[in-house]
Amino acid sequence: MGKRIYLSILSLVTVACIIAGVLWNIGGYTGIFRGSGRETNGNADQTTGNTAFTRIDIDVTSMDVTVKTGDGFHVSWTCPEKLVPECRADGTTLTVRQRGYTRDSWLHLGSTTSELTVTVPKGTVLEKLTVSSDAGNLTLSGLNTADTELTTAAGNITAEGSALGQADVHSAAGNITITSCTSAELLTVQSNAGNVKITSCTFENLTAKSNAGNATLRSDTDLSAYGMRLSTDLGDVSCNGLSGKDKSYEAAGTNGFMISLEGNLGNVSVNW
Repeated sequence: MGKRIYLSILSLVTVACIIAGVLWNIGGYTGIFRGSGRETNGNADQTTGNTAFTRIDIDVTSMDVTVKTGDGFHVSWTCPEKLVPECRADGTTLTVRQRGYTRDSWLHLGSTTSELTVTVPKGTVLEKLTVSSDAGNLTLSGLNTADTELTTAAGNITAEGSALGQADVHSAAGNITITSCTSAELLTVQSNAGNVKITSCTFENLTAKSNAGNATLRSDTDLSAYGMRLSTDLGDVSCNGLSGKDKSYEAAGTNGFMISLEGNLGNVSVNW
């Protein structure tokens, strides 16, 4: 018990340090201080043109990012003038970057809207999708990618109805929700401070972790053939209604694939 209490305190201190570091590095972002200046709308239609992009690389400082399917390639935004993103086409790679963000900009009560939307034609198969935001929510819908990387330092990540290929999803401070998605190889999901919820997805191997929050997997298909490694330092562990002993549950499986869910401060559960 003493070891668990010590680990719990250590985890809480670690999470607090992560959040404090994130807030300092992005200028004290709290969701309402997102830069200053007049709000502007824009698009990059001249950049995207008729190019059939196969790779998309997005790296922004303070923006909610949505990547979805539609009628064609399209990039649009609503944000303060100081945060207007820059788009570049390099062959079949679309790159989106955001201008610098200063630490003192959060002191000005400017626009609360900072959004980027990237639309991909229906039926497009992307070789690589990378989305990174220091502060903002990330949303994916209806995509088909061979390789997916989603990272935010402060924000929630949501993916639904998408083929993610080999996927790596990480939020330093925020919830991660993945619904009705497929992953052909390895699906890796981690939140340092937030819940991880994976629902109605298909995959080969899954690794999910929440340092401070619940890790939950709910499947529409039978998972009894999978190997299982479930554990938490402080919380409850259950697999399809069976409670784990000593904060853990393991099963060998028969199909050669593995499901690994880990928590430090929170419950871990798998149900089908």
